[in-house]
Amino acid sequence: MGHTVGIAGSISVPSEDSDSNDQTSLELHSLLGSGSDVGGLPYGATLNITNDTHDVTGFVSGLHTMEQVGGLGSWTAEVPMRFKQKTGICGNVSLASGYALLVNQWDLAIATQVDTEATSMASTCPSWKEAIPLLQSWSGSYSGGLDSGTALTVPLPSTTATFRLSDESGTDNTLAGAIVTSGANPSFTVGQKNTVTHQFVGNGNLTSAGDDPLFPAGVITLPTEAEVVFTAATGRTFTGRCFRSNVQVSVPLNGPIDVRVTLQGTGALTPA
Repeated sequence: MGHTVGIAGSISVPSEDSDSNDQTSLELHSLLGSGSDVGGLPYGATLNITNDTHDVTGFVSGLHTMEQVGGLGSWTAEVPMRFKQKTGICGNVSLASGYALLVNQWDLAIATQVDTEATSMASTCPSWKEAIPLLQSWSGSYSGGLDSGTALTVPLPSTTATFRLSDESGTDNTLAGAIVTSGANPSFTVGQKNTVTHQFVGNGNLTSAGDDPLFPAGVITLPTEAEVVFTAATGRTFTGRCFRSNVQVSVPLNGPIDVRVTLQGTGALTPA
């Protein structure tokens, strides 16, 4: 008995789940780095396990405090990752039209609406909530400078955008799709570099491409669930089925490419 240390930890999507179903074609198998040449490099995890509680207080003589019973359990996981141990030095933002000059950072988030009340009655009483994905959206921002030779584009355009994570010998690793530019914030102060940050929302599908992309190449579809094993230390694991509910990608010019994945559990989380 004693403390464990996270350096021996890992997060993996086995090639087969506990029921011997193949998982190699599932999105999480790639995204969490279990497949070759796709996905990120996890370096941590925080599991959030909750249990519903219900007030069952009734008329009882001499009772001064509420009475409670437990309900269904649920869980989520926060997984920080690096993208291929790469920095954003070869990142870029390209627009079909609009202003994207002197860019030094871009950020993009994919959010999935989730129904966490998808549990059904069964012959065996459920202990955990089931969850299902409903619809996804994406949005983000990019920051750069005010160019000395080109004016800012207004009205803010609807256009197509390509966000490059890294350049490759064949196909660069990118995320691309149609956007609606929702805001721009030019800023200028004495003695400082003039800057501008644009905000955008995605308009339709987001597509992944590249020699070793973050997501499998092609349109990023609604997430599918997979069995994931969270290893805190040798012999100390948590196993459960889940799907991504949120992915945040941050690409700074001079820093590691950071990816934050939120996983929504569906069904039981089993510690060992």
